[in-house]
Amino acid sequence: MKKIDIELVSPAGNLEKLRAAFCFGADAVYLAGKKWGLRAQADNFERDEILAAATIAKRQGGKKIFVTLNILARGDDFDGLDEYISFLAEAQIDGVIVSDLGVMARVKAIAPALPIHVSTQASVSNAAAALEYVRLGASRIVLARELTLSEITVIRKALPKEVRLEAFVHGAMCMGISGRCLISNYLTGRDGNRGDCAQPCRWEYNITQNDGDFRHCEERSDAAISRIESYSNLALSYPSSKGNKSGGMDICEDAHGTYFFNSFDLNMIEHIDKLYEAGIDCFKIEGRVKSAYYVAAVTGAYRKMIDLYKQKGKDFVPCPDIISEVYKVANRGYGTGFYLGGDAEQNYLSSQATCEYDFVGIVVEDKCSDGYAVIEQRNRFKTGETLKIMSPLAYHNSELIIQRMTDLNDTEIPDAKFVQQKLKVYTDIPLKAGDMLRKKR
Repeated sequence: MKKIDIELVSPAGNLEKLRAAFCFGADAVYLAGKKWGLRAQADNFERDEILAAATIAKRQGGKKIFVTLNILARGDDFDGLDEYISFLAEAQIDGVIVSDLGVMARVKAIAPALPIHVSTQASVSNAAAALEYVRLGASRIVLARELTLSEITVIRKALPKEVRLEAFVHGAMCMGISGRCLISNYLTGRDGNRGDCAQPCRWEYNITQNDGDFRHCEERSDAAISRIESYSNLALSYPSSKGNKSGGMDICEDAHGTYFFNSFDLNMIEHIDKLYEAGIDCFKIEGRVKSAYYVAAVTGAYRKMIDLYKQKGKDFVPCPDIISEVYKVANRGYGTGFYLGGDAEQNYLSSQATCEYDFVGIVVEDKCSDGYAVIEQRNRFKTGETLKIMSPLAYHNSELIIQRMTDLNDTEIPDAKFVQQKLKVYTDIPLKAGDMLRKKR
């Protein structure tokens, strides 16, 4: 049977999330420094933390670190960029992710040995574009999110074998083209193309049934009407608090829902085989601003499903128990995006994420000979409650009944209600640092 070579790439918004990703099976993580990356709301990494991340990766047997330089750059973004590229090369990170040709040119000039990955923000959606980026020095293409599997197959066949294809397989979708959208910038001044999207596609809008004449909308402005006069089925009227979510924005349209830009989250865990057979060999999980629990749970699920596919090959059948894991983290409902054809599904009912479990604690010290492990609290739990263990080890999903816990001074604690308090939890289960505890809602 042909060897299946899949790299699992997970998000790392900070060092805790990086450790969680590696602990639960990521082969690589992607992260950003304090500038030039597309997730300004993430903690992101100081330079000493990037050095620490590179050290952690190497100690874990060849794990990889990719750093994003993928904003749509403007002139002043090049101030200090050359020196930062030199720093990344000296830190021996494993690649940079770029979307701008000027940034790509600077990487080639300053650090020619540094691998270049073309960001999904570049919207590579055809073989000709992919080949041109390869000619310019790219070793990996992160594909546009709007492609079908059949389109990806065509691109794969056109590329040299050594060029890797990466694609997002799980996480939030965007109504813009691979994230390239001006709505946030226009409404709020926060530029999504520079990492600071206010997510207006997730806002709740006030809907008025359209009767063919949008001018009946209340609180409309003449300026708004003049901008959209050519559209017969959609009208925006801006309240005085332009773009303010609490004030709402009035929309007249034909649809029956309010969240008309709000995409379901992407979930391809049941289609590992189809993704790989189409030519994708690097599976990417979205979520640098999401929790360490999310990173661990989703990474762990994909790791197990990928390993199952590697083991079974053409006899692969998705495992329901593994599939269920991705429903235990916050999500907006799931779909398969554009991969299987058609349009990405929209959640018209709510933009609020729902989940089946609450993350209540992370193990920070292994269970010791005295019978306890040290847990850092994240959400409230009490003695007598039953928690579920999340672990890359065999006791994953085992039940942990909290029979006794104390603080570090051995004072009995019946109710863990202080965030990030460290507690001794007594158990027979051999918990390891990095394991997580969750509680069903």
